[in-house]
Amino acid sequence: MVNRMTRLWLAAIVALSAIVARAEEPAAFPPFDSAAFDTFVESVRERYRVPGLAVALVHHDKAIVVSGYGKRRFDAAEPVDADTLFALASVTKAFTSALVATYVDEKKLDWDRPLIEDFPELVFKDRYTTRMATPRDLLAHRTGLPAFVGDLFDRTGYDRAEVIRRLRLVEPACSFREHGNYSNLGYFAAGMLAAKVGGSDWESLMQKRLFEPLGMKRATFTYRVDPDDQNVAGSHFSKGESYAVMPWVPQETLAPAGGLAASISDMVPFLRVHLAQGKLGDMEIFSAEAIREMHRPAMVDTPGFTSAPPISSNAGLAFALGWDSYHYRGYEVIEKGGALGGTRTVVSMIPELGVGVAVFANLNLTLAPEAIRAHVLEHFTGGGPSDLQEKIAQTQTKLDAMFAVEPAETKKPGGSPTRPLASYAGEYTSPLYGRFAVSTKNDGLWWTLG
Repeated sequence: MVNRMTRLWLAAIVALSAIVARAEEPAAFPPFDSAAFDTFVESVRERYRVPGLAVALVHHDKAIVVSGYGKRRFDAAEPVDADTLFALASVTKAFTSALVATYVDEKKLDWDRPLIEDFPELVFKDRYTTRMATPRDLLAHRTGLPAFVGDLFDRTGYDRAEVIRRLRLVEPACSFREHGNYSNLGYFAAGMLAAKVGGSDWESLMQKRLFEPLGMKRATFTYRVDPDDQNVAGSHFSKGESYAVMPWVPQETLAPAGGLAASISDMVPFLRVHLAQGKLGDMEIFSAEAIREMHRPAMVDTPGFTSAPPISSNAGLAFALGWDSYHYRGYEVIEKGGALGGTRTVVSMIPELGVGVAVFANLNLTLAPEAIRAHVLEHFTGGGPSDLQEKIAQTQTKLDAMFAVEPAETKKPGGSPTRPLASYAGEYTSPLYGRFAVSTKNDGLWWTLG
């Protein structure tokens, strides 16, 4: 059986072969037509039935598109514009990685120095992992932490110090550096590492070291979004031929994994600095080395059920630091996507061509952002005809089918409980989440956790 390391090397060889085979001259592509692009985005919005979209496109350090399309809420008239706030979901991870990078540049951290030297409070259940894990391991999802385990901590009321303490209770899903497992707890820990080294809370450091230098004027945190701010995208879920609008998911405790909010205008400088080797105009935000390390593949990944073309098992997909890496038409694509209760976000770059695109959608589980980013990839890499749009549409159809099954009608069981409800009340303990209580209320059972 071919192991994962062999697969990573094979993917690298395939990607290198494609690069060598490509002509030395940059790919020729037609002039960019903004009006035609707007028409295409609107066609995608209609095809995928998305109430509102926001798109930013950067090329050669200049923003050539920064626009909103459609409406903030399906049941209101206000349009999405360049300043409309969207929840970034897991695109937040690229910012947490960037915050860590600022301390690597200052020699206060090192990508490959064991965490125990800088953050001894962070203890894993596996002793070897505790001794050897590094910031790179956290950011490349390769500590052995299981995928998505611990996400409930955001709803338990525990403070961040307690979550760090409880991380030692998490059973590993595999051996250290054996597999890549998408871990929000790992990114939370990376955010707390930055907070420890920076001597402040993660939010203050994010504001001071990234938002302000980059000029991200609307950027904030989902749990701090002002309810009186009218320019906020609603969180939409499809409901038959219409939509349901739900409150934002206000991630707070685990915010370093998915708790940022920003406008599409805010993403322009973030794209520019990544494409310009760490510089924003004459100001250096990161070293060129830090940018290379954040983009460099660090752990092989496997496409998931939401992965959309051109991502495939043959694209050399890997976890980088806060990003994913894959190849398309011989070019490396650096990308991060996010999905969180009624929102979908994608940020993609082709560093070699100086191209970056960010797409936000105010609809749950839609691949409209991937369709738009695929259009951008096709345009700037040149080449012949492509069937990416139809492949993405087919992927969306499969995704819709997965969630189209209506839950069976809930019926109360006949008869009475075998025991009085009061006999079920009491205190229980979860090895990971701790104490929870079951109590009787209004002829039913209620439970509280945290």
